[in-house]
Amino acid sequence: MKTYSFKHIALALAAALSTATLSAATIDGATMYVDFGATSTGATGFNQFSVASTGSVAFYEQSLANLEDTAGNLTGTNFLLNVDNGSRNVAGSNSGNDHNPVEGIPTNATTDGIWFNNQSMGTAGGESFGFTLTFSNLDTNYAYDIMVLMADGTTTDFTWQIATGTGDADSITVTAADAISATPTWTSVTPEEGVITITGLASGPLAGSNTGRVNLVSLTATIPEASSAMPMAIVAIAIALGIRFKRRK
Repeated sequence: MKTYSFKHIALALAAALSTATLSAATIDGATMYVDFGATSTGATGFNQFSVASTGSVAFYEQSLANLEDTAGNLTGTNFLLNVDNGSRNVAGSNSGNDHNPVEGIPTNATTDGIWFNNQSMGTAGGESFGFTLTFSNLDTNYAYDIMVLMADGTTTDFTWQIATGTGDADSITVTAADAISATPTWTSVTPEEGVITITGLASGPLAGSNTGRVNLVSLTATIPEASSAMPMAIVAIAIALGIRFKRRK
């Protein structure tokens, strides 16, 4: 029987397993940005999402298909924005949504965005007030690091959390005072059937005219920690195939 070094077997099996499980359309460390607002950065991976002004609607919905990532790949991932604001105004895009600079993100992505307002509805009748951000058709071989940027001009507190997806259950409150500087983040969130949903709901107290502003949301693909078990899997497969290892002296 022909013998092989462990190094050769490991490299061959690692290449085969890697090719079989990880999508060519998703790159470890690549980021998809949804850049809210009327101004495009022009940078790779920043997917512009401009909202047209609209009047009194109970529910607003808009989508963006086949997001590009910072590696220049069209990932096949889709994005859906829902706004639930109690039959009041979704105001649209705004160039005055200011957030403090964030390293690695162009300034025009952090200083424009979208906003909506529930006017004087408050919480009457149990009405909800907030954003739902849904990413679908994600590569389930990866986990994702997530960041959301709100903006100055937000007039009430918002509680952000992962509504669909597993791995990081943190609930993060962004106060109105901190909206210009806060960077809510979650690490290694695994999609559920290809879906990650992030909600940002007004947590009050709501009184008078309440405004929410959001500038950007990002997902960065990461290889899950479970993949670190691959060397042992390679050994197990090799043993099952009856391959003999040649120990180097």
